[in-house]
Amino acid sequence: MKKYFFTLLLTTIVCQNALANLKVDIGLINKKGIDKGLVLVNELHSSEEIIGLRPAVLTMKDNLRLEIYAVLVPDYGTFGPSSLVKVYGKIFSPAGALLKDYTHTPIVTKLGKTCFLDFEREDVGQSIEISVTPTFIY
Repeated sequence: MKKYFFTLLLTTIVCQNALANLKVDIGLINKKGIDKGLVLVNELHSSEEIIGLRPAVLTMKDNLRLEIYAVLVPDYGTFGPSSLVKVYGKIFSPAGALLKDYTHTPIVTKLGKTCFLDFEREDVGQSIEISVTPTFIY
């Protein structure tokens, strides 16, 4: 019985360590008033865990909303877990309208490398800068 329990415990520990989730460090910078020469800057930085295909959702105090998705991409040139991550997302206005959709133009980056997504609205003088750094959580 002790041998069976020990084997079960060891298997559970090994299986738990084999699973890893993605964590993304997100920096969101919203600049307004660029066209008037006056720049108002709002910044939001967060570390979010990505589980499955659920997005990390960040909402700024002015209700600008960002949804970021990160998915591991198979790397056939290496053995073991892939180090390639596909990052894409959506930016929503305070009214809830879709401003920019990055789902059709994802960025493929390596774990630990920072990728950048930029969006500018020249009609209202707004610039949105997003930095995303994916890593593993063990």
